[in-house]
Amino acid sequence: MRRAVFALAVLAGCAGADAPEEQAEREAWCNDARTLATTLKRDFEETPVAAGLTLNGLIMEIFAAPNGRTFSLVVIHPLTANACVVFAGVGWSLRKAGREI
Repeated sequence: MRRAVFALAVLAGCAGADAPEEQAEREAWCNDARTLATTLKRDFEETPVAAGLTLNGLIMEIFAAPNGRTFSLVVIHPLTANACVVFAGVGWSLRKAGREI
């Protein structure tokens, strides 16, 4: 339930009452889904590699660069097409039955 509330808060653009530097570290990068996908491709060579529907009806996509150099977890609101990068990292790999593929 907490994850659903967090995702909805991120998509709604809610900001906490934290100190500015703490808030900036946790703020999601949001835009319309097409613009965000274009930016991830252009700036990081990331393209969609996985997708799913969350239990609260949001779309979750993983964008990854070739060879898993970088990746971004993006949550998209299906009605507004507002998309937010909620996590980003390095070293993306796919696993199947506990093994890397």
